[in-house]
Amino acid sequence: YMGKIFSSLRTRTAHETDKRIKLMDEIISGVQIIKLYAWENYFSTVIAKLRRQEINIITLENFTNGIFMTLQFCVARFGLFGALTTQVLWEAI
Repeated sequence: YMGKIFSSLRTRTAHETDKRIKLMDEIISGVQIIKLYAWENYFSTVIAKLRRQEINIITLENFTNGIFMTLQFCVARFGLFGALTTQVLWEAI
């Protein structure tokens, strides 16, 4: 289940990154035209918006990964604790 979530988030991250990189490539190719018509502000806001979307997805991906790692760490410890507690109580009876 967690693998599907990570895969989905990674796909979304890659898609957003590709959109931003493609736009940056187009801007670099047409920098003279952008300067000629003074479109710098427009393109900077578009790039900032795409980057913000990309960062939001990366943040969600990292948050999900942190939760998964925390659960993985805790479940192992609680499982060991439960097994040892059961063993001690079983022998006490």
